[in-house]
Amino acid sequence: MSLSFPLCEFCHHFRRGKNSCAAFPEGIPDPVYFMKHDHRFPYPGDHGITFEPGDDLPEYFDIPVCQPTSEEDWRMIDALARRVAGVRNRLHDLLAERHLDNNTFWRLCTTTAGFERLPAEYQALILEAEGIKAAS
Repeated sequence: MSLSFPLCEFCHHFRRGKNSCAAFPEGIPDPVYFMKHDHRFPYPGDHGITFEPGDDLPEYFDIPVCQPTSEEDWRMIDALARRVAGVRNRLHDLLAERHLDNNTFWRLCTTTAGFERLPAEYQALILEAEGIKAAS
């Protein structure tokens, strides 16, 4: 199981507290819920319904497409998720101090295959949360 935040939690179709959605009314399959399959792409039995950002997200929000194709991709996604999970409380504080969008940050950190692929601003934020001075 991954430490990533399930993409389902941010979907327009998600039914909170029921672990179901319009695509999977009887329950979301584990590979989709635990992001072993990126549900921005079709999955067997989803009735043609895939992830759509929830209505509460800012209009400019654009989730980067990351369809892992190898174990290495998954390893990199999990490594980044574990890294940010270790300093999660400090990151929440830093995001609030800088008035950065919390949802965008966490989605990027749970869908990006590797720290180096994050925007420089987010890399610096993680380094600061870890107590490491970012290179100028």
